[in-house]
Amino acid sequence: MGMSRAAALEFSFFLSIPTMTVATLYTLLNSLRGKDENPIGVAQITSHQWVILAIGFVVSFIVAYGAVAWFMAWVRKRGFAERFHLGQAARHSRIRRVAFRG
Repeated sequence: MGMSRAAALEFSFFLSIPTMTVATLYTLLNSLRGKDENPIGVAQITSHQWVILAIGFVVSFIVAYGAVAWFMAWVRKRGFAERFHLGQAARHSRIRRVAFRG
């Protein structure tokens, strides 16, 4: 396709933003209407609970954005799987065998 791995990763993350937003809003709408497996209902939510919901949304967005930004920077710097050598896999398996030996 002529796209680098870092660019493909960035494209997939940017493509996931509207997809996840629409899926979240759809689930929230169904919950508010009472048509979901966990119905909320508009009449049951107080203004304090709306504030808590909004704070949770903002905090989760910031944390997710930070995690994606860190991961994209890590991939740009180190690449995907090229840096993970078989020697490292062998070392890790030896460490696990020694650590979990009875």
